[in-house]
Amino acid sequence: MISTLTHAVDTLTDNCIIGITANEERCQKLLLKHGLMKEKQLDVVLDPYAMTEAATKKSKAKVG
Repeated sequence: MISTLTHAVDTLTDNCIIGITANEERCQKLLLKHGLMKEKQLDVVLDPYAMTEAATKKSKAKVG
């Protein structure tokens, strides 16, 4: 039974999950449309480096 489930998960991953990419423009529009983000916040959310840098600055400000 376990091997059947393992095979099913592997098949799902190979045929349905690998290669999926987000439509960045659509995600931005939906976030803005539903009021979940402001225009200036999107760049930080979509750029992991910027988000990490912003968090570092914020934590340094609290400490220092």
